[in-house]
Amino acid sequence: MAALPPQDAVPALLRIAAEHLRRLEALGEERLRQSPLQALQVPLVDALSRQAGNRDVRAALDGLAASPFLKEYARGRALDALAAQRLAEIAEADDPRGEQRARALLDTLVGKLPLAELLHAPARLRSLARRAPALGDGCWVALAAAADTPAKRYAADAALALACAQGEGAGKPGPAAGRGLLVAAAGRWLQEYRPVVAKEKYPSDLLGQALMLLGARPGYEALARALRDAGLPPAP
Repeated sequence: MAALPPQDAVPALLRIAAEHLRRLEALGEERLRQSPLQALQVPLVDALSRQAGNRDVRAALDGLAASPFLKEYARGRALDALAAQRLAEIAEADDPRGEQRARALLDTLVGKLPLAELLHAPARLRSLARRAPALGDGCWVALAAAADTPAKRYAADAALALACAQGEGAGKPGPAAGRGLLVAAAGRWLQEYRPVVAKEKYPSDLLGQALMLLGARPGYEALARALRDAGLPPAP
């Protein structure tokens, strides 16, 4: 399929996506667990994502992402492709502070998902951490301002913490302004998010993990102090 020109690949992919969705719905959740169809979801989403500049392909990705029968790991990849396209539709000149693009990212990757469910969707948080810097120097402030639900606030905080942790690992420390935002994020994690995390079975608390790692790094003394004051010494 990758070798086909778009005019041939797109119609074929749309037919495959429609048929796949029909079969998922016919199987239902119980039978799907035993079905090899699950193994096709990521390759199908990836193939569609390569053609996401096409409006009909984006509609197909939307449909797959909205299906309760699509596995979250495949859904996260579909939403990442859609987020990239939605960012591309907003010109930087029309959005100099990144506010529109921040809302587009959060609406696409998080939407109305409650925090408890977001804790089982780590790919969405990694996508947000990867896409947010395209908004410019004020990206983290723009994300924080656009986060109007607990899940979106967690996502914005986690994206910042993940980006800082990845930067530290690559020898590229984050800006001082971002470190200040991390202290506020730690406060929300301690007071608002951790009680939800504690109730979930096998949650992916990427924010908490990143904060604990960063708190042990030089230059993050204020974050480390906030964690220690809560009885949580940063990870060595």
